[in-house]
Amino acid sequence: MHADAHTLLTGRIAAVLNVGSGRCDPDSAARVKAIFEAAGLSDFEIAAVEPGDVEAALDRAAAQAAAVVVLGGDGTIRTAAIKCGAAGIPPAPAGATPAPRRRAS
Repeated sequence: MHADAHTLLTGRIAAVLNVGSGRCDPDSAARVKAIFEAAGLSDFEIAAVEPGDVEAALDRAAAQAAAVVVLGGDGTIRTAAIKCGAAGIPPAPAGATPAPRRRAS
């Protein structure tokens, strides 16, 4: 199943936050909830999980949602891309910001 624009706008949205990534803090889940509500979304689930629970949370999200928002580091984003891609739904990474590359001298 591949998500289309209508499904994304009307379907369930899941957010998976890796609280051990250093990219999330104790207020991250509340901020995501406020953003979703401000956008008029009502059918969403937010899972703020420890690193050891990220894969299971992503499996649940990919099985139940039309789209998945992911906050975490590079490993979390990579895992989300694999799991969501296999389910045919788009992951929306938020939080993985690569460090600027240095130019070799």
